[in-house]
Amino acid sequence: MSKSREDIKGYIRDLNLSLLVGDHKVETDITKRKDKYQFLKKNGKIIKHVTKSGGVLCGSRSMRCYSIGGKQLLDRHSNDWDFIITKDMAFKICEHFGMKYDLSNVISIKKQRWTVHPSYSDSYRVGVVDVHLLVDEELPDYNEIDGVRISTLPYVLNQKTKMLFDVDDSKEYEKHQNDLLQVITKFNSL
Repeated sequence: MSKSREDIKGYIRDLNLSLLVGDHKVETDITKRKDKYQFLKKNGKIIKHVTKSGGVLCGSRSMRCYSIGGKQLLDRHSNDWDFIITKDMAFKICEHFGMKYDLSNVISIKKQRWTVHPSYSDSYRVGVVDVHLLVDEELPDYNEIDGVRISTLPYVLNQKTKMLFDVDDSKEYEKHQNDLLQVITKFNSL
């Protein structure tokens, strides 16, 4: 099923409105954010530290944590972790790991290697980046469960929709499009 960007944006707007005024019970399961053997992976230390520091999980991993009517909205495996943090948090995280922070908006860490990209959509990288720390002035709306902050479902949906218009890479576009179409399909089948 192929839909235009504007069609998807309209469906997501309707979905958000339905969540706002409807009687849908949105459930959050934070265990869905982790891979089966996450504790064995090299990026585990940075993920644990960012989580304890108050970073807000966003992107596909946070979307995987949401279900409505017992249906998980997104079941795609995610290769990376996206967190939104403040500048103060960025300085403290970088200090803890002995890294220099150069005031960029995105910090990408691959297997705890330090690389910085000027912007999310124009970033240059080779291979999969494990952790993105998206630096913002303030944290988005989030749900906190057992000390884990996960961005709200409307926030994630709106950011994914925005990415459809911001990415130039056809592979990235297709990923975001497929994620949103899966969510729309599951939501409409309730």
